Amino acid sequence: MTMPVIKLSDIVDALQIQSETITHYLSKKTGKIVQINKEDADAAENNEIREEFPEWQQEDIKLAREVWGSNHYIPLPTRFDIHEYEIMVNFCLSIRNKEVSRNLYDLTRGRGVSYTKILPGGGFFVIMPIFCLGRLKDQIDDRLKKLQWLIKRMNRL
Repeated sequence: MTMPVIKLSDIVDALQIQSETITHYLSKKTGKIVQINKEDADAAENNEIREEFPEWQQEDIKLAREVWGSNHYIPLPTRFDIHEYEIMVNFCLSIRNKEVSRNLYDLTRGRGVSYTKILPGGGFFVIMPIFCLGRLKDQIDDRLKKLQWLIKRMNRL
């Protein structure tokens, strides 16, 4: 399966509007981001689609079932999965110039560490989604390898 084009701006937008009641998923088929809110997720889990639910909400509940009932969706990292300090350190250590890398890394140490110290002007918010996208790519690659292995094994039967 070929992965469709994914817009980084869609991932950035989804990561910026996270909350405890909304989860975002990446569709491996379309490359689009979908969001499921807690109320619709609960209704889908309890197999509820009632007449009193508005039509738009019934569609959202069906989408929640589709997301959970297939392996075509990958959950985006939540705010609990994104460790800003770790991302800052990894970014600093990824710089090829050792002197620059060390100087940036030194900024991550001590009290009052802030991403604005390392990448002023909002640069950190450009780097963070790139690291998160890398994590997603690794997950997708791993799942596709498992699927390919399973298909080969089934073809031998």
